[in-house]
Amino acid sequence: MFVMHHLELLLCLLAQKLAFASVLKRVVDMNEPLDSHPLEVRGSYNRPVLDCSSEVQYLDLGSYIIHSPNFDRHNPQNYTNDYNCSYILHNKASSGLLRFDCFDFQLEDSDGCSKDRLKVNYGNYRLQSCGEDTPPTVYYKSLSVNFVTDSSGTGTGFLCSVMAKRSTSGTGGLPCGEHSLAAGTYFLQSGNYPGNYGTNSVCVWFLVPKFAGDSMKFSCSSFDMISWDGSCKWDNMVVNGHKFCNTNPPPREDNPLVMEWAAYVRYETPDLPDKVRQGFNCTVVVSANE
Repeated sequence: MFVMHHLELLLCLLAQKLAFASVLKRVVDMNEPLDSHPLEVRGSYNRPVLDCSSEVQYLDLGSYIIHSPNFDRHNPQNYTNDYNCSYILHNKASSGLLRFDCFDFQLEDSDGCSKDRLKVNYGNYRLQSCGEDTPPTVYYKSLSVNFVTDSSGTGTGFLCSVMAKRSTSGTGGLPCGEHSLAAGTYFLQSGNYPGNYGTNSVCVWFLVPKFAGDSMKFSCSSFDMISWDGSCKWDNMVVNGHKFCNTNPPPREDNPLVMEWAAYVRYETPDLPDKVRQGFNCTVVVSANE
């Protein structure tokens, strides 16, 4: 019953042709844990700080910072009252994505965030956060951010990062994006495979069977992703909420991961000048319901 409920919801959404991001939120586990200050973000503390603007800002590949007025991680000071600041952000690369994270977050709390609040809009989604309710990580090609305060209390504010990443996949597989798949075999490859994948990259695949009742199986015949520190923190693949790297590899062909109704696959590499690896060649097999 649980699977059928979500399958019916998915088919309805696809029929209405809603934005890709509006479908993704129903698949991605938004509670996926995040390192509070990952190295990639710590390395961006000295990166450009974006200014408020009513004009669209087209971001070159790299990392950027957004923070509240008076924010200082080493000497916290409260932001000001009666403040309104907006950002309209696009990845300059037409096929690229933006990644938005907040790592320090403390605003005045209120019911329904009616007082101080940080609003993040992307696709058909409208997020609003206050108190210590840190916004979730967002991946999208463009987004708008609005920080508004009233005339009452304040807080220490926030530090958020915006990373403009290239979106690349191997030429021998499906391109990044949304795909409705008929019965058959499909490949997912890291950028430049079988050569080394690059830095500051992200690719998201959202895969659904074309026909209700068809099944999908996911496996990898070749996989080489590992962070500079031997962990899964920076270079990794996420499949329906499961994170993989060399120390926790994805399933092989002899023991594939069964997808009941949809597959969300994302691989990401950091904006760091470190060594990269060969990447992966993975397979999605769609079988017709008999």
